[in-house]
This record gives sequence, structure tokens and C-alpha cells, in this order.
Amino acid sequence: DDALVLIGDAFLAQSQFPQAARKYEEVLTNYPESDWVPYCMFSLGNSSLSAGDTTRAEVALQDF
Repeated sequence: DDALVLIGDAFLAQSQFPQAARKYEEVLTNYPESDWVPYCMFSLGNSSLSAGDTTRAEVALQDF
């Protein structure tokens, strides 16, 4: 899960928001007990919002 978070962060740093969101979502789906879950929920919301996907951002951030 660490590698997926780092990849997501790299995509985010390059303003590749949809790709970043997919990596954070992958952590949430495949590693639901990870210590990264809160970070990935927040980052998924932010990257989705930056990509213009307000619905996905709202869903990700409502539980944060």
C-alpha cells in the first residue's frame, strides 16, 4: 500500500488528478485496514475535486 500512495502522490504532483485518484482508490479498495486509509480518503477527495469530479470528491470527503 505504501507504493500505491507514493505513486498517487507522484501523479498528484504532476497534476494528473484522475490517475492519482485511481491509486488512492486502489488503496482504499485493496487495503481497507491500512493506516493510509484516512490520507487516501482525503487525497481522493482533493484529487477528484481538482479533476472536476465533484460527485466523487463529495463521496470521498463526506466520511473524512
